[in-house]
Formats: sequence, C-alpha cells, structure tokens
Amino acid sequence: ERITFLVSDILDLVLDPESCDLVICFACFPHLEHKVEAMKIISGILKKGGCLAVAHLLSSREINDHHRKAPAVMHDLMPDETEMKRIFTEANLVVEYSTDKPGFYLMIGRKR
Repeated sequence: ERITFLVSDILDLVLDPESCDLVICFACFPHLEHKVEAMKIISGILKKGGCLAVAHLLSSREINDHHRKAPAVMHDLMPDETEMKRIFTEANLVVEYSTDKPGFYLMIGRKR
C-alpha cells in the first residue's frame, strides 16, 4: 500500500514537496539531459533523511563504452565519481554509499 511506481519525465514531476522516503533511478541517469536540475527536483520531493539511489547493472565505464557505440545515446554518459558527488551535493544530498565495479553501479544519497 505504501509503494507507488511512477513513470514521468523528471522535469514534469507532479509530487508534493517532501512526500517521498525513497527514490530509485534505475538504468536511467545517463539519459537525463539536465542532471543537476533533475537531482534538485528529486531532492525536493524527498523527506528530510530520505534516500536517493542511482543504480545500473553496468559500471559507469561499461555504460559509457556502450553508449559511445550507439549514435542515439552517444552523448548520454554517466558522470565520473567526483562529478556525481558534486551533483548530489548541489542537490542537498549527502553520499552515504558508492560502488562502481564491473556489472554494477550504485550511489546512495540522503537528504540533509
């Protein structure tokens, strides 16, 4: 009852401020055109102490190598760890966990 799945363009998201405990961005982050703005919107809907998880079933290197070979997504790249941490910080999220290894990527942040 307490779980809702929502499919929406992040820039058109219609959720109340501070209404979510957890947001999962699975296999979509590289495709966000305005990554910082999107993260700020996500942060805005998270409750204080809420979590954001950015996850993929490939490492950032594997994602970027794959995307560079496909013209339709060749510019949709996963930022490196330093840039991702900067994006999280700009969105008022503290990185609590990060792993980037072959076959798996996960960064978890908590709203301040």
